Amino acid sequence: MAFQFAPYHIPPHDGSEDISDIWTEETDPENERGECCEAFFDDEVSGIGCHCALIAIRVTGGMGDDLWSLNLPRDIALKLLNPMTVTRLERLRADRLDEE
Repeated sequence: MAFQFAPYHIPPHDGSEDISDIWTEETDPENERGECCEAFFDDEVSGIGCHCALIAIRVTGGMGDDLWSLNLPRDIALKLLNPMTVTRLERLRADRLDEE
């Protein structure tokens, strides 16, 4: 039985960051799968203690003809990375923006 689902499209965002190191650290510490991950942010959020909010991630894996990519919304990212890691990503992005 094959599952079918509508692809999730990354919503409008202010910027993105390569978070492959953190993704690997949290989901595949031995880096056996060799996946890459990109995070997408809304940089104009207020009232959450940080002015940047992660809105989605894109996980990419495979090689050559077997390359795949999966877009995931914030709520799934929270489950895969855990809330503390998402908060860390948001703070790192906010710090980088403050330095510019």
